[in-house]
Amino acid sequence: DNTLRRGTTSQIILRIENNRRSATDGTALPLTGVDITDNLPANIQIAKPANFSHVRCNYNTLTEDFTGPAPAFTGTASGSTTFTMTDANLAPIDDSDSETDTCEIRFDVEEIDLDFYSPGNQTPRTYTNTISGFSNNENESIGETATADLTVISPLDGDKFFQSEEIVAGGRAAAVIQLNNSLPDPLTVVSFTDDWTQANTVVANPANVSTTCGGTVSTTPGSQLVTLTGGVVPSQTGGVLGLCEIRFDVQMNASGGNTFTNTVSAGEITTNEGFTNPTDISGDLLRTTSNLNVNKAFSPNSLIVGDPVTLTATVTNPTNGIPVTELGFTDSMPTEMVVFSVPNASTTCANGIVLANPGDNFYTLSGATLSSNEDCTVTLQATLVDTGNSINEITPGTIVSKENVTNSQLAQATANALAALRPTKSFNPTSVDGGIPSQLTLTIENLQTDNSSGEVLQNVSIIDNLPTDLFIANTPNESTNCDSGTVTVTPGGTAVSMTGATLAPQASCQIFVDVVSPLQGSYVNQIDRGDVTAQIQPSLGSTTISNTSRPQATLNVNNDALPPEILLVKRITAVNGNPIIGFDDGPDADDNDPHWPVNLLQGVINYTTPVVPGDELEYTIYYLNTGLGDAAGVMICDRIPEYTSFFATGYSDASSPPQALGGIGGAERGIILAEAGNEASLTNANDGDTGYYFEPGNDPQATFPDISCNGDSSNGTVVIEVPNPVLPASGPGAPPASYGYMRFKAKVN
Repeated sequence: DNTLRRGTTSQIILRIENNRRSATDGTALPLTGVDITDNLPANIQIAKPANFSHVRCNYNTLTEDFTGPAPAFTGTASGSTTFTMTDANLAPIDDSDSETDTCEIRFDVEEIDLDFYSPGNQTPRTYTNTISGFSNNENESIGETATADLTVISPLDGDKFFQSEEIVAGGRAAAVIQLNNSLPDPLTVVSFTDDWTQANTVVANPANVSTTCGGTVSTTPGSQLVTLTGGVVPSQTGGVLGLCEIRFDVQMNASGGNTFTNTVSAGEITTNEGFTNPTDISGDLLRTTSNLNVNKAFSPNSLIVGDPVTLTATVTNPTNGIPVTELGFTDSMPTEMVVFSVPNASTTCANGIVLANPGDNFYTLSGATLSSNEDCTVTLQATLVDTGNSINEITPGTIVSKENVTNSQLAQATANALAALRPTKSFNPTSVDGGIPSQLTLTIENLQTDNSSGEVLQNVSIIDNLPTDLFIANTPNESTNCDSGTVTVTPGGTAVSMTGATLAPQASCQIFVDVVSPLQGSYVNQIDRGDVTAQIQPSLGSTTISNTSRPQATLNVNNDALPPEILLVKRITAVNGNPIIGFDDGPDADDNDPHWPVNLLQGVINYTTPVVPGDELEYTIYYLNTGLGDAAGVMICDRIPEYTSFFATGYSDASSPPQALGGIGGAERGIILAEAGNEASLTNANDGDTGYYFEPGNDPQATFPDISCNGDSSNGTVVIEVPNPVLPASGPGAPPASYGYMRFKAKVN
């Protein structure tokens, strides 16, 4: 190469061509004893390494081949300024091979003084090299002077290009100015100004300025001027040019021409060493039109609420597209669609970064690159937190890129979610008589199949409203095997509820409660949509999910079990053995019920005649069933009045009614029970009859948990059990088993 950059080497090629022929017949003849001397120009020397070589300079005239002794050479070492060759032999002309008759010597040369400021050493500098001496045994002369020129130019050069060679209107591209140095020393205080006038292209905002040249790069977004001051271009090392670069972003709008040519003119770049760039450094940016395609899909497209599906978004850059950088998009999903607890997000988009946080309604891709005729994907796990179809769309213009290439078409995919909660219910037995309990079982299933998050449904709850005339049994026997669940029921109520449970995927649990109805019929119990709820996995937010199925169960009640209704009326019926005759109408309507036998309710409510200590008072409590059904297990209790004491032997004499069966013979009898028209006296002890007296301080509830007596037990309590069911009254005194009474006596203290 006749031109080289300062600090690099050039190869000198010496070619000696033998044209010698016989003067008589023109026969081609060899040329022998060839000597040559080459005194290199001032400031030029043999390079290190010299890379010296020679060919076809050792022709053997006897064997007519190149097996002769090699010529002698001097000055081939690095640093030499004179080169010689002696005793070379050249082959005669061979018309079949134009190179046979040519001896060729090669070696590298370089400048000695690389300083620009040395006298006469400014670049460009041209060196003329002329052969100093030539001779041979046949006294042939050189046909023309052998001369060659070597021009040394600046060691500083550069290149300019745009990282994205093509953009669309509004797009950005990184302008890159690369500076290189062929000297073994750095170039310092490197400075230049890059400006232009093409109105449709300006420094972008942000400018994204960077440099590996050090110094200071100055520019303003929206301007058309960039400067470097005080930079350094590294030295050449190991035959590799020193290199640094300056980058800044430009933006091209839709006006004006489609091509922006940015040029740093020759001589614009300066250095402290005096060197400049010898030629223009230019780069072209082309404005064009381009578009990206995007598609998306769910696999599978049907799921259980809270289970994952794989969402895939595919971005395609068509064959006629331009390469894009800083590619990205945000996929805003519907409210009911969120990133799954374990996102497993990934992308095949080069340099792309996917951000997907559990429970978010969006995910993003950023920083990707995509060449033309390529596609790439973003995949992640998503889920739905509500039932039904959910359409996920990437709208036109969602994709962004540095080059302003985007998508012009809508991309959408649909996923369908089924409820995660499935309730079922049953009665056991399914057929009962009126008033007989049946066990209601409510089952809740979590249909989710994925447990990769390790999370469970929280606060699983259910409300089951019973149909009309079906009630919670008086003894509900409520229970649940649902973890952390709390069952709430009210005896006689019409609703069953549970709250606070947890339920893992593919798990189920039950709630149990006894229900009853007094009326014949078929009772269809249905759980409606939304009666079963839960909070979805915590990582997916606090969304409440519910059931969509509406399961039913039927309980058949074979006959009526009509309820009884017991009326109680209390009177003082005797004082000191003297009966009190007459009816005393009380303040309520209980003693006016028409089913009372005529003249049964004798006695007074308040005895107004003064009594004295030792007087005996007889108390009678009348009962009557005015309801529709039998009253079984009737118990009546009454507290001993204040300022009196229970008369334990009040009915122990011969004039008293006979002793009831089951009582201890000879025991004190202080209680009378009249049932179905028959009177019997009862012992006070807890024996085989149905009368009981509890001493002061002993509460009957300790013995009979279901009994409730008004007041406290500080003065003693009388309790009787009616042994047989009390039948419903059909008229006054009919049937006889519909009414009765209990009596006891107390002495005034």
